[in-house]
Amino acid sequence: MIANTSSCIVCYEKNYVKGEISEAEHSHEHIEFIYVYEGGICAVINGNEIKASAGELVVINSGASHALNASKKKCRYTVIDFLPGLVTDSAFLISEIKFIMPFISPAANGRVFPADAVKKSIVPRLADEALKEYTVCAPGYLIALHAVVGGIFSFVLRHMNNDGFSFSTVPDKELLKVMEKAVSYIKENLADVNEREIAEMCGLSYSYFSRSFKRIIHMSFSEYCNMTRISESERLLLETDKPVSVIANELGFSSASHFIQTFRKFRNCSPKKYRIMIQGKINNEL
Repeated sequence: MIANTSSCIVCYEKNYVKGEISEAEHSHEHIEFIYVYEGGICAVINGNEIKASAGELVVINSGASHALNASKKKCRYTVIDFLPGLVTDSAFLISEIKFIMPFISPAANGRVFPADAVKKSIVPRLADEALKEYTVCAPGYLIALHAVVGGIFSFVLRHMNNDGFSFSTVPDKELLKVMEKAVSYIKENLADVNEREIAEMCGLSYSYFSRSFKRIIHMSFSEYCNMTRISESERLLLETDKPVSVIANELGFSSASHFIQTFRKFRNCSPKKYRIMIQGKINNEL
């Protein structure tokens, strides 16, 4: 089963009792954080069982097959799923890419971080903030969610480093520079991006560029462009009164209907409904 998680970030809370299957076996391209508030969970990752109790944090790699069920009388946990591209999309791509590599191998069996370390960290507070931001969708909520992911991811990396984990698997640095150039170009030219032209600009064949982009950014070229366009469209929907058709044209969508379809895939609602919903919440707060 492949989970229907198209958004760059997904966050939700689950409540179950012992013996209930909270999530059947599935997989997705997102890296998954699971923070256990109470009780415990049993996660079967690539056929291997791991358990986590209250206060512990579980990390499941992108692409790994996994299922969850409650292992204690009561169980409550929060899940934060995010695409690896959310982390690699950074001005520090060259120096930071090595930190994402251990989490994009689907063959890995997941990691559990102990409660004594997690409870002393910012993870519990960030898990609460993630759920609130994702539920309320107040202006700037995606920026806040990015910060939450960064905070929890930093805890994970530093804990692994303290345990002696070696972050040494780094792709070719020259290729990383090329991908960084490509990403910068995409952001600056959202209305007119063509994969073949960018490959040529980077001095690479189309097929090699396409494979390399997917390997390093961990999203296809089209997926990354759409994610970036949708993020920019949210800003335009909130900060301007431009019609949906104009925004679609400015961001390089083939038509307004294509924009609406893509927006719905990422945000589970139409651009118009998103604008009304967010503006309504702003007015209620004033």
